Amino acid sequence: MRLVGTAASGLRAQQLAIDTIGNNLANSNTPGFKANQMVFAEALATEVRSGNTKTEVNTVNTVKVGAGVLSSASGTNLQQGILNHTDRPLDLGIDGSGFFQVKTPNGETSYTRVGTFQVDGDGQLADMQGNVVQPSILIPSGATEVAVAENGDIT
Repeated sequence: MRLVGTAASGLRAQQLAIDTIGNNLANSNTPGFKANQMVFAEALATEVRSGNTKTEVNTVNTVKVGAGVLSSASGTNLQQGILNHTDRPLDLGIDGSGFFQVKTPNGETSYTRVGTFQVDGDGQLADMQGNVVQPSILIPSGATEVAVAENGDIT
């Protein structure tokens, strides 16, 4: 019966790996999506008797039997994704490590790599969900052109 449980844990691990890969593929074109990674480990092995045979020195033979596979960790791949050029002056990308810092409507700070921004009703630079970029960047109401330099300076 122990072997059935061991085999079942392997099947569960494979299904979790396939589900993770499927989710990564389904979202591969989603702006700012970061792929998930699974890490698996062997469950602790236990010693069991290998039979009722005794050796010449009157000891019992044992063998270590694994208890299956466990998902030991999952994490997000934070490596640089593909930067796509758009014609929108407020579509920004980060080349290298880092995140855009935004303040959510409930006042919490969040971080994102999705750089699709707009000017909100108060003239502040915000993401498409209305989260204001931090520190706050005010775009004057009469501005006819906005440019962002590679170092992040906004004019």
